Amino acid sequence: MWNRIDNSLSRKLMFALAGVLALASLLFLALFVGLYRTQLEQERGEASTQLNRLLQVSLENAMLKHDLDGLREIVRRLGEQSGISNVMILNPAGEVRFASQPHLLGRRFDLHADGTCTACHGEVQGALHDTRFMTNELGVEVLRSVNPVRNKPPCLECHGAIAENPINGILFVDYNAGGIRRQAAFSALALAGSGALVLLITLGGAGLLLQRAVLRP
Repeated sequence: MWNRIDNSLSRKLMFALAGVLALASLLFLALFVGLYRTQLEQERGEASTQLNRLLQVSLENAMLKHDLDGLREIVRRLGEQSGISNVMILNPAGEVRFASQPHLLGRRFDLHADGTCTACHGEVQGALHDTRFMTNELGVEVLRSVNPVRNKPPCLECHGAIAENPINGILFVDYNAGGIRRQAAFSALALAGSGALVLLITLGGAGLLLQRAVLRP
């Protein structure tokens, strides 16, 4: 009889311990996935900012030399890089002037309706860079990074005073969201597997301790 009581109490304690540990593991897993996704967005955003700086130098050189074909080639090649689905440069009015996908040329974007554009930062003139997951114009989920191409002294001849025209254009870089999500999912699964192993080891150790030190002193 005492054995049955001991076994029943042991099972209840083990189930309670397993439930608490499993819940804690799930909460930490959800927190990790959220933080990891945010980190990926930040890393892509920083990479896009660096890309914007390089493109701005190329843009300035192309404009000063009137080498628009060279700039188109740069945008096209960037769009062919692994992990990038599209690159666009819009003018301040929202018209696509350069794009790695030619069918987007001439298309107009509502900069105050796009979630990654300047609607979340105020007017175009005060635009800041932004990076977030979204569904693009082709219905494909991407991680879109948006960076303003700011007016600088070498550009004044064509674009006018910086005070009146602080933004020459807006750079869009769309990263393939599928690969990013797969990377996050793989990391989450690896963490979940490790957590499950730790959970089993903890339960096994707790069970032995319970049997020897509590139920059968």
